[in-house]
Amino acid sequence: MVGYIVTIVICNIILILVIRKLWLLEADKRGDDEGFIYWKDFMNDWIIDKKTKQGYFYNHSAGCYVILIFNKYVKNGRFDKYENVYVGQSIWVENRVHNHLIGKGNGDVYADVKYGKKVYVKLIYCSRERMNGLERRLIEKYDATNSYNGTAGGSTDWVAKKERNGKPLR
Repeated sequence: MVGYIVTIVICNIILILVIRKLWLLEADKRGDDEGFIYWKDFMNDWIIDKKTKQGYFYNHSAGCYVILIFNKYVKNGRFDKYENVYVGQSIWVENRVHNHLIGKGNGDVYADVKYGKKVYVKLIYCSRERMNGLERRLIEKYDATNSYNGTAGGSTDWVAKKERNGKPLR
């Protein structure tokens, strides 16, 4: 009887993992423009409540992000008429986006924030293993190499850098 229950539990876990993977793959294919938030809303939600640890500051999630820059506020969810774009990835994606917005990241993005451009942010959570591929697809989708991204993305991981350079990690 116990073996039967364990088998059912394992099958359910595998089913959940397969469904989650399919859902993530579909989300990549859709590539919809839902989920963008105005940068000031992101900053307002950086720390919502210290006691209950609510806010982006308390999240430690891997993923990619898209930062779109406009001259005017976006109306009717039309995020396709951006002036500039920056795409990136991080193992702590919320903190990385925050750093861009406060001047500790891409200088072009910060200059746009500082001088009043309308900046919108989208966080796309994924596993560390999927970040490189997702970043490359987002850079291609948003044509970001013709804007603020200098490369096509998908950086190597730290282990690969160590092996390639033969230098110890700091």
